[in-house]
Amino acid sequence: MVLTRADVFAWVAQMSLGVVHNRRSVHIPGPERPDGLTSGQHQGMPEQFALPPVMHRSQLLAAGTTPDEIRTALRRDEWQAVHRGTYCQAEAMAALTTEQRHRLRALALAQRSPQMAVSHLSAAVLLHLPLWDARFDDVHLTRAGRGGSRIGPGRIVHAGRLDPGDVITIHGVRATSAGRTLVDLARTTSHPTGVIAADYALAKRMVAPPELALALGAAGHCRGAAAARRALLFADGRSESAGESRTRLALHQGGLPAPHLQVQIYAPDGTFLGRVDLGYPELGVLIEFDGKVKYQQPFRPGQRPEDVVIAEKLREDRLRELGYVVVRFVWSDLADPTGMAARINAALERGRIVAAAGGITGTWTAAPPVQVRPPGTA
Repeated sequence: MVLTRADVFAWVAQMSLGVVHNRRSVHIPGPERPDGLTSGQHQGMPEQFALPPVMHRSQLLAAGTTPDEIRTALRRDEWQAVHRGTYCQAEAMAALTTEQRHRLRALALAQRSPQMAVSHLSAAVLLHLPLWDARFDDVHLTRAGRGGSRIGPGRIVHAGRLDPGDVITIHGVRATSAGRTLVDLARTTSHPTGVIAADYALAKRMVAPPELALALGAAGHCRGAAAARRALLFADGRSESAGESRTRLALHQGGLPAPHLQVQIYAPDGTFLGRVDLGYPELGVLIEFDGKVKYQQPFRPGQRPEDVVIAEKLREDRLRELGYVVVRFVWSDLADPTGMAARINAALERGRIVAAAGGITGTWTAAPPVQVRPPGTA
């Protein structure tokens, strides 16, 4: 029997095997979470999508498919191995991004190892956390117990503590909670990766600061715990994009003080003029990260892209008229964090002179921090 793609599609429809739908069926213990922010989401965040069906070898054999038919479908590139003994339609796999393939592999492996929990970077993928400069080579799983990691083909199995509150259900498989995932991610990846993911999770209220503090404390002195503390104590849920998070990182790397985030500017008569991403308004400097999201969002009826650009320029002109120095960064600037810090230092020199001379008019407010408090603080 020669299997065609049409045969495969018909067979999948008939068998109704492990199809993963686009509904994010995440169970989080405790009170229901608010929906989180509805604007300014972290860029690069993958949209929800329907994953293609996954076919397990045992299910295929139970349905009457022979080993030779499986080999034929693989040889003809009609099916593709997701992992050993797990298959997907090759055409559907080819349409997936690297991150989506990792999500599919993680779900397939978790279904075959129900006693384990998807963890670390793989759990972050299932939670749709933004992952900056991450590698998606191996699926990470955690089993309860002691001992070192076990590395097999395409997967890494960690051993460690798995308390009941550390595990949630995503798409019907066990995975580590948002708090536990952020700690494990920050322990095992780069500082920017941990900060950007934590900024997003705090902004979207996927985890509350006290919960993240508890997860961080539970890590104790395990490997990478110090790196996790640095990243998660730096994280701030007021950052609304990966670009804003990386701007904060560049300023910190350059030795600059922590800026205010989500600064609202008012004219002398109290008129609201706009909100900027971050800055030092008391020193006369406002900072915007232009990720172009505002220009790509749905327009109002009759509004054109050029109207949005003009409105943004007029808003910036009004801020400058109040005496502020406005610095705007774009994605290409992130490749030179030293240069970013130098531009802010130069702006601060100008801003201090204007502020000292009383040249800043109007008022401002900033959103309160959304951060994990260090242990021992009120």
